Amino acid sequence: MYAKIDFLQSEHSAAELCVSKYGAARASERDLLFYNFHIIVNNKSMLDIRSKSVLNFLIKECSEGDYKIIDVDDILSSLPDNFNLDREIVFQIIKYLEYSEYVSVKYSDDEQFCLCPLPFGRQFIEKDKNQSKNKESIKNIGKKIYFYAFFCALLGSFLGTLIYNLITNFKL
Repeated sequence: MYAKIDFLQSEHSAAELCVSKYGAARASERDLLFYNFHIIVNNKSMLDIRSKSVLNFLIKECSEGDYKIIDVDDILSSLPDNFNLDREIVFQIIKYLEYSEYVSVKYSDDEQFCLCPLPFGRQFIEKDKNQSKNKESIKNIGKKIYFYAFFCALLGSFLGTLIYNLITNFKL
Protein backbone atom coordinates (compact mmCIF):
# COMPACT_ATOMS: atom_id res chain seq x y z
CA MET A 1 0.00 0.00 0.00
CA TYR A 2 2.89 2.37 0.72
CA ALA A 3 4.26 1.82 -2.82
CA LYS A 4 0.90 2.86 -4.25
CA ILE A 5 1.03 6.08 -2.25
CA ASP A 6 4.55 6.84 -3.52
CA PHE A 7 3.42 6.17 -7.09
CA LEU A 8 0.43 8.44 -6.68
CA GLN A 9 2.54 11.15 -5.08
CA SER A 10 4.80 11.23 -8.10
CA GLU A 11 1.91 11.13 -10.56
CA HIS A 12 -0.70 13.44 -9.15
CA SER A 13 -0.85 16.22 -6.57
CA ALA A 14 -4.27 15.11 -5.29
CA ALA A 15 -2.64 12.03 -3.79
CA GLU A 16 -0.20 14.26 -1.95
CA LEU A 17 -3.21 15.95 -0.38
CA CYS A 18 -4.58 12.55 0.58
CA VAL A 19 -1.33 11.56 2.26
CA SER A 20 -0.89 14.92 3.98
CA LYS A 21 -4.50 14.87 5.22
CA TYR A 22 -4.61 11.29 6.50
CA GLY A 23 -0.94 10.40 6.86
CA ALA A 24 0.84 7.71 4.90
CA ALA A 25 -0.37 4.92 7.14
CA ARG A 26 -4.00 6.14 7.38
CA ALA A 27 -4.73 6.76 3.69
CA SER A 28 -7.61 4.38 3.05
CA GLU A 29 -8.06 2.10 0.07
CA ARG A 30 -11.16 4.12 -0.89
CA ASP A 31 -9.05 7.29 -1.08
CA LEU A 32 -6.40 5.53 -3.14
CA LEU A 33 -9.01 4.11 -5.51
CA PHE A 34 -10.54 7.55 -5.90
CA TYR A 35 -7.19 9.09 -6.78
CA ASN A 36 -6.39 6.24 -9.19
CA PHE A 37 -9.75 6.89 -10.85
CA HIS A 38 -8.98 10.63 -10.90
CA ILE A 39 -5.70 9.95 -12.74
CA ILE A 40 -7.46 7.71 -15.30
CA VAL A 41 -10.23 10.26 -15.89
CA ASN A 42 -7.75 13.09 -16.34
CA ASN A 43 -5.80 11.19 -18.99
CA LYS A 44 -5.84 13.68 -21.86
CA SER A 45 -5.02 11.19 -24.56
CA MET A 46 -8.38 9.41 -24.52
CA LEU A 47 -11.72 10.53 -25.94
CA ASP A 48 -14.84 8.55 -26.62
CA ILE A 49 -16.29 8.36 -30.13
CA ARG A 50 -18.86 11.11 -29.54
CA SER A 51 -16.26 13.53 -28.18
CA LYS A 52 -13.94 12.76 -31.09
CA SER A 53 -16.76 13.43 -33.53
CA VAL A 54 -17.65 16.74 -31.89
CA LEU A 55 -13.98 17.79 -31.82
CA ASN A 56 -13.58 16.79 -35.47
CA PHE A 57 -16.64 18.89 -36.40
CA LEU A 58 -15.29 21.88 -34.46
CA ILE A 59 -11.92 21.63 -36.20
CA LYS A 60 -13.60 21.48 -39.62
CA GLU A 61 -15.77 24.50 -38.83
CA CYS A 62 -13.12 26.74 -37.28
CA SER A 63 -10.32 27.94 -39.51
CA GLU A 64 -6.77 28.21 -38.28
CA GLY A 65 -6.92 29.43 -34.71
CA ASP A 66 -9.92 31.75 -35.13
CA TYR A 67 -12.83 31.88 -32.74
CA LYS A 68 -16.14 31.08 -34.36
CA ILE A 69 -19.72 31.10 -33.16
CA ILE A 70 -21.26 27.64 -33.57
CA ASP A 71 -24.87 26.72 -32.88
CA VAL A 72 -25.66 23.63 -30.87
CA ASP A 73 -28.14 22.60 -33.57
CA ASP A 74 -25.34 22.58 -36.15
CA ILE A 75 -23.34 20.21 -33.98
CA LEU A 76 -26.35 17.96 -33.41
CA SER A 77 -27.24 17.86 -37.10
CA SER A 78 -23.68 16.99 -38.17
CA LEU A 79 -23.40 13.90 -35.97
CA PRO A 80 -25.00 10.50 -36.67
CA ASP A 81 -28.36 9.74 -35.08
CA ASN A 82 -27.10 6.60 -33.38
CA PHE A 83 -25.03 8.73 -30.96
CA ASN A 84 -28.28 9.72 -29.17
CA LEU A 85 -27.08 13.23 -28.39
CA ASP A 86 -29.14 16.05 -27.00
CA ARG A 87 -28.25 19.61 -26.03
CA GLU A 88 -27.19 18.73 -22.51
CA ILE A 89 -24.77 16.04 -23.67
CA VAL A 90 -23.26 18.41 -26.25
CA PHE A 91 -22.74 21.02 -23.51
CA GLN A 92 -21.06 18.40 -21.33
CA ILE A 93 -18.82 17.29 -24.18
CA ILE A 94 -17.80 20.87 -24.94
CA LYS A 95 -17.13 21.48 -21.25
CA TYR A 96 -14.98 18.35 -21.10
CA LEU A 97 -13.09 19.36 -24.24
CA GLU A 98 -12.45 22.77 -22.71
CA TYR A 99 -11.34 21.24 -19.40
CA SER A 100 -9.00 18.87 -21.23
CA GLU A 101 -7.56 21.78 -23.27
CA TYR A 102 -8.74 20.54 -26.65
CA VAL A 103 -10.76 23.71 -27.27
CA SER A 104 -10.96 27.20 -25.85
CA VAL A 105 -14.45 28.54 -25.14
CA LYS A 106 -14.74 32.29 -25.07
CA TYR A 107 -18.52 32.50 -24.72
CA SER A 108 -21.42 30.07 -24.36
CA ASP A 109 -25.15 30.29 -23.80
CA ASP A 110 -28.13 27.98 -24.31
CA GLU A 111 -27.99 28.12 -28.11
CA GLN A 112 -24.40 28.70 -29.22
CA PHE A 113 -20.71 28.65 -28.41
CA CYS A 114 -17.88 30.95 -29.34
CA LEU A 115 -14.89 28.66 -29.40
CA CYS A 116 -11.61 27.83 -31.01
CA PRO A 117 -9.82 24.45 -31.24
CA LEU A 118 -6.44 24.53 -29.55
CA PRO A 119 -3.30 23.02 -31.11
CA PHE A 120 -3.52 20.02 -28.77
CA GLY A 121 -6.98 19.22 -30.15
CA ARG A 122 -5.81 19.56 -33.75
CA GLN A 123 -2.82 17.31 -33.07
CA PHE A 124 -5.08 14.74 -31.40
CA ILE A 125 -7.38 14.52 -34.44
CA GLU A 126 -4.43 14.33 -36.86
CA LYS A 127 -2.81 11.59 -34.78
CA ASP A 128 -6.12 9.70 -34.65
CA LYS A 129 -6.47 9.89 -38.45
CA ASN A 130 -2.88 8.66 -38.90
CA GLN A 131 -3.53 5.75 -36.54
CA SER A 132 -6.61 4.70 -38.49
CA LYS A 133 -4.62 4.85 -41.75
CA ASN A 134 -1.88 2.75 -40.15
CA LYS A 135 -4.44 0.17 -39.01
CA GLU A 136 -5.75 -0.14 -42.57
CA SER A 137 -2.26 -0.51 -44.01
CA ILE A 138 -1.40 -3.15 -41.40
CA LYS A 139 -4.56 -5.07 -42.38
CA ASN A 140 -3.52 -4.92 -46.04
CA ILE A 141 -0.01 -6.10 -45.22
CA GLY A 142 -1.45 -8.96 -43.16
CA LYS A 143 -3.63 -10.05 -46.07
CA LYS A 144 -0.66 -9.96 -48.45
CA ILE A 145 1.49 -12.00 -46.06
CA TYR A 146 -1.29 -14.58 -45.69
CA PHE A 147 -1.68 -14.83 -49.49
CA TYR A 148 2.08 -15.19 -50.10
CA ALA A 149 2.43 -17.78 -47.32
CA PHE A 150 -0.45 -19.80 -48.78
CA PHE A 151 0.97 -19.51 -52.32
CA CYS A 152 4.49 -20.50 -51.22
CA ALA A 153 3.13 -23.49 -49.27
CA LEU A 154 1.15 -24.59 -52.30
CA LEU A 155 4.18 -24.15 -54.58
CA GLY A 156 6.43 -26.01 -52.12
CA SER A 157 4.06 -28.95 -51.88
CA PHE A 158 3.78 -29.07 -55.68
CA LEU A 159 7.56 -29.00 -56.14
CA GLY A 160 8.04 -31.60 -53.39
CA THR A 161 5.53 -33.92 -55.02
CA LEU A 162 7.14 -33.38 -58.44
CA ILE A 163 10.63 -34.17 -57.12
CA TYR A 164 9.36 -37.26 -55.30
CA ASN A 165 7.65 -38.55 -58.45
CA LEU A 166 10.75 -37.91 -60.56
CA ILE A 167 12.96 -39.80 -58.12
CA THR A 168 10.61 -42.77 -57.76
CA ASN A 169 9.79 -43.08 -61.49
CA PHE A 170 13.36 -42.78 -62.80
CA LYS A 171 15.29 -45.14 -60.59
CA LEU A 172 18.84 -45.50 -61.73
